[in-house]
Amino acid sequence: MIEYAKKVIAAADLPILLEAFSSCAIENNRLGQVCAGTINRIMNHEPVGERYIMGLALAILDMDKREE
Repeated sequence: MIEYAKKVIAAADLPILLEAFSSCAIENNRLGQVCAGTINRIMNHEPVGERYIMGLALAILDMDKREE
């Protein structure tokens, strides 16, 4: 399951997602704060816990699903 989550994140446009999640984080949205922080850690090649990877992947998939 974690490998699938990593593939979802690898296929995503992280700078665009960072902007979207950061915009939510400014308004004290906890999901936005966590996802923006996770994307920052990924982009800076810092270690990221599996639960954060899974959470980010699920948030990305949910956003994609809602766009359809």
